[in-house]
Amino acid sequence: MKILITFLLLFTSISANGQFKKVIFTIDGGLGTGWWIQESDYKIQDATITDWANSRLSLDAEFSSTIQYNLKNKFHAGLGYTYHTLMAQNLYASSPFIPSRTKTQVSESSVNFHQYYVTLGVPILQKSRVQLIPNINVGSFSFESLHPDDYFFTRPLLLEAKLKMLFPSKQSIHPYIEMYYSNLSFKSNVSFVYKRVHHVQSVGTKIGIAF
Repeated sequence: MKILITFLLLFTSISANGQFKKVIFTIDGGLGTGWWIQESDYKIQDATITDWANSRLSLDAEFSSTIQYNLKNKFHAGLGYTYHTLMAQNLYASSPFIPSRTKTQVSESSVNFHQYYVTLGVPILQKSRVQLIPNINVGSFSFESLHPDDYFFTRPLLLEAKLKMLFPSKQSIHPYIEMYYSNLSFKSNVSFVYKRVHHVQSVGTKIGIAF
């Protein structure tokens, strides 16, 4: 978090000195659906047995803010933060080896993620009334849960793809609609499991402003 704040302050300082031609700030929020998937591999003698658990489809909400450098409208690059809520309470077994009624509690009501990333966008359509800008975000995240492995979670990796439809305005504020798909992956290091991998995947739509 301290590193991100330092970069943001440095980025803003450079922009204020006029070394960058344009800096774009964005704020947005939206809803979608998401799920937490857990894959576990167990070694029993010479065999490897895999089982799965998932949260089923759950309501998903995201609120984001970015600061980006616009290089002659050829690409946008910068830093971003997202507060992400997955409204899931349990993981349900979906494996032939474990009864379907088995569940693992992950929260009282929702799991909240703090996401930090580098963002890169390339405008592919630039008209007077609309612009299409695909974005890729790569970064990390932090969160707390009631999952039994919570203390052992490691290697958090964020990968996110977005398609922004921006509506240029004569004013300094430009509204946009953004569709997103995100994948938060991490691992559990627990002694009784050969390998346990988690994915929190989300898809949805956000509405925001760029200025």
